[in-house]
Amino acid sequence: MGAGGGSIAWIDSAGALRVGPQSAGAEPGPVCYDEGGVEPTVTDANVTIGRINPKYFLGGEILLNVDKARDAIKTRIADFFGMEQVDASYGIVKVADVTMSHAIRAITIERGYDPRDFTMISFGGAGPMHSLALARELKIPNVIVPQVPAHFSAWGMLLTDIRHDFVQTYVRPLDEADVNEINDLYLELEKDGAEVLKKDGIPEDRMMLRRSVDMRYVGQEHTVNVPAPGGAFKPEDKKLVRNKFDELHEKRYGHCAREESTEIVDLRLTAIGVVTKPKFMKIKSGEEKPPIKAYRGKRLVYFEEQRDYVKCDAYLRDAFWAGNIIYGPAVIEEYASTTVLHPGDIATVNEYGHIVIKVGGG
Repeated sequence: MGAGGGSIAWIDSAGALRVGPQSAGAEPGPVCYDEGGVEPTVTDANVTIGRINPKYFLGGEILLNVDKARDAIKTRIADFFGMEQVDASYGIVKVADVTMSHAIRAITIERGYDPRDFTMISFGGAGPMHSLALARELKIPNVIVPQVPAHFSAWGMLLTDIRHDFVQTYVRPLDEADVNEINDLYLELEKDGAEVLKKDGIPEDRMMLRRSVDMRYVGQEHTVNVPAPGGAFKPEDKKLVRNKFDELHEKRYGHCAREESTEIVDLRLTAIGVVTKPKFMKIKSGEEKPPIKAYRGKRLVYFEEQRDYVKCDAYLRDAFWAGNIIYGPAVIEEYASTTVLHPGDIATVNEYGHIVIKVGGG
């Protein structure tokens, strides 16, 4: 879930502050790019409250104009509300955070998952600037910032397994479904899946064929996808599938109706081709205190907890060693991203260079 750094801050007809979905894009981009943009964005807000180093954006390839960003936020946002520019800047960041937290709630709490049971993976150029605030909001105890977070999506695309999904409509009451008919249909789906993976160049020993069924209570519109046993589907498997359906329905919607009749809507097959994964290099190990060459001095960053700017230690991520520990408040800079640690956060660099953060108060 995310809100782009180019998302524009604006005031709606009711006089409320909004962020996005309009975006300044890359051209002209945020005001601070100094390329003709006039609408303040999330990036402009972040640079004015000290989260982004204006002299080290994209490793120093782009110098940001902080004064223009401040002026745009003041004239277009702060003056409307009669507030200080810094408060308006933080307000823009806060609105973006709230938007993202609502999106995370939609895929966790609303589906029966407790965010406190999970670790957040923070990626994208701006993700690590916002993730610790989101984790606090949702009571998520740990955040991981992987190596090269700004390139994480491209990295994942290159490493992900090949996947094809096949579906066969099969509307039948579960109790009346013919297991022989189900098995014949699954065999056809598996044949199609294997053929497609073979065309992709996947050998048989790297093919995974996973069965599932879309089910619902009779009279319902929405369905729940339920894992199905591999191999021949047997009459006694109906009970296993039914019990799993009730369990998943209760987790997603907060209730189930075990006494109600159910029906199958679709038979599904997921054909997965497992691709070869590279071995990742470990980084050098060091002491708890980061090396001198990683330290970049002090920087003022605004934090909601203090309602003021706080003098923070700033670090260069590329110079970290495994075992280094960084205590918040702090800023960790790298080529295309910045990680902001709030007061109380504790970050540890693991053996592969990923930053594992214990959220303060989590």
